[in-house]
Amino acid sequence: MLNNSLATLAGDQATYANDRVTAERNQLLPVGSVSQQTVDNSDATVRTDAAKVKADQASVQSARINLCYTKVVSLIDGIASQQQVTEGAIVGRAAPACRL
Repeated sequence: MLNNSLATLAGDQATYANDRVTAERNQLLPVGSVSQQTVDNSDATVRTDAAKVKADQASVQSARINLCYTKVVSLIDGIASQQQVTEGAIVGRAAPACRL
């Protein structure tokens, strides 16, 4: 899921960059070279692309958080054997936090 989100983000970032260049180019052209509708459409496309990139970034962050929940960390190292600690006793160190 994380790799899929990263791929979607990369694709939408590329689309955003291309559409932004097109919009800037349309704005630099002399008046009358392209219709005002074309300029407006390219500006709207850039805004839509920017929103997609932000949504993709949120999706990547969410996928990274979900990935953290897939790891099982033992608070105590060792092998299974006879119980040496009673339930509720404080032992060892805390589990390492997930690094995003």
